[in-house]
Amino acid sequence: MFGFFGLLLVAIFICHSQGQGQSKSETKAPIITYSYAIDKGKYGYIWKIYIEAEDPDGDMLEIAAVADQVGYGLYQTNWTTLRPQYRKHLKGYVQWNTFSSKTFSLREWTQINLKLSILASPL
Repeated sequence: MFGFFGLLLVAIFICHSQGQGQSKSETKAPIITYSYAIDKGKYGYIWKIYIEAEDPDGDMLEIAAVADQVGYGLYQTNWTTLRPQYRKHLKGYVQWNTFSSKTFSLREWTQINLKLSILASPL
């Protein structure tokens, strides 16, 4: 039987860039209102992370996903650009493939931490 490895959705961070000359009271940062991901899966499994987010200003621009594998280190940041119709309200999945030519074979219980951030347009 294939070994399982532990997956952990460590934290969800919200990042917001403010345009020049704008005060905090003039803009609202995007907020992740709900998220869910399973915490275990087999090697080769496509890890799906459900996310809901809102931004009253409608300037959510991208989702950044950074995976950190114990014993390997950080993977390159994966950027997902949001279409204009999803920049105010978003419901959906982001995914991370657990199979990669860059990884050596994952042993049972390998821990992978994933951080998601939502970035807003600076303007």
